[in-house]
Amino acid sequence: MKANFRTRTALATGIIVGGITMLLPGATFSHSLAASATLQDKPQLIDIHSLRLAQVSCAATFFGPSGGSDGVSSTFLIPNAARIVSLQIRSGQNVDGITINYLTNTGIRSSFLAGGTGGFETTINFAPGETITRIAGRYGAVVDSITIQTNFNTYGPFGGTGGPATFDYTVPSLYQIAGFRFRSASLIDAIGLGIRRTNCTA
Repeated sequence: MKANFRTRTALATGIIVGGITMLLPGATFSHSLAASATLQDKPQLIDIHSLRLAQVSCAATFFGPSGGSDGVSSTFLIPNAARIVSLQIRSGQNVDGITINYLTNTGIRSSFLAGGTGGFETTINFAPGETITRIAGRYGAVVDSITIQTNFNTYGPFGGTGGPATFDYTVPSLYQIAGFRFRSASLIDAIGLGIRRTNCTA
């Protein structure tokens, strides 16, 4: 099993192994930079199955965050067998705040808020069986915009049109979202994604 690796200089990167930005098999992970940014592409083929994929199990493995370095770092872990039932995204010229609401298999509802309360709020209620498969957007010093894609629909983009770089986290087949990683204060400064294998119940 092979995957493409690209060495890049960027405002933020994903998981780095030996200075190389890593792609999971069957997944895409990209940071498209503006022409003014420093960009050094050196495509390589490396078998990452033994490097990282074996470590992505029922424990969460995180990628990112993409964005700036301001704000406070936080990690939100979704319990095994829980599902995200809704998101509240606050946005204007940037992404101001994100609230993640989830439901456990025992019926307990909980939520996690990152960022501030500015901007306009949009609520996304997910249908039964609907799961997030991709999170993408633009960023610079903060997260400028975000789009949420599921197995049913695409929501957004939310936010403005700025940002010299793009992020794109696509969940591979047989994996699910396990959590989010943020840097935030009054805005979402950076966002990353955690994944784990599906059918995890413990």
